[in-house]
Amino acid sequence: MDFSHSIFTEGSDATPPAEDTPAARGRFRQRCEVIANTYLLSRRESEVMYYLARGYKSSHIQQQLYISEGTAKTHIRHIYRKLNIHSQQDLIHLIDEVEL
Repeated sequence: MDFSHSIFTEGSDATPPAEDTPAARGRFRQRCEVIANTYLLSRRESEVMYYLARGYKSSHIQQQLYISEGTAKTHIRHIYRKLNIHSQQDLIHLIDEVEL
């Protein structure tokens, strides 16, 4: 998957990671990209995963990506299955463990 043009862009109402600096946001996006590439997530799954990793629920993801809530939940199920995780907290831990 080519991430030369990153899909992990900040939305106007997105909540930044705990460290709200451009460098911290960049590192967070890079860790998400590593996970997306490692586990062969589709482009849309990668976008959904980014919002999940930021702590958002399916209803917010639906609004941000202009998809139905059912579609958002389906993407989330696929992401969890591909990453062999069971919760949003597991995803956050997985991304936090990525070494850049």
